[in-house]
Amino acid sequence: MSIRISRAIRYHFKATNFNLFINQYRIQHAQGLLLKDEASHWSILSIAMESGFSSLATFNRVFKNIVGVNPNEFRKQNNSIGEQKIIELTD
Repeated sequence: MSIRISRAIRYHFKATNFNLFINQYRIQHAQGLLLKDEASHWSILSIAMESGFSSLATFNRVFKNIVGVNPNEFRKQNNSIGEQKIIELTD
């Protein structure tokens, strides 16, 4: 049963595995927090924990792999640019 679910997720969402699938949603949530004025005083560790990561190192690595920059850079870039960019997940 779980093999069929995993295959369906990989096929439908174009994710190579279940962890990547979940991490994409976690990073999307983190991006939203990094862009919110209300969370501008939150540390990167707080955002990582709030997004479901148990390790700052893992959060930084996964964030950079998915977004292309680390969370601090993402926050800086988007604070200086009025444009807010959140990764779009495939429907």
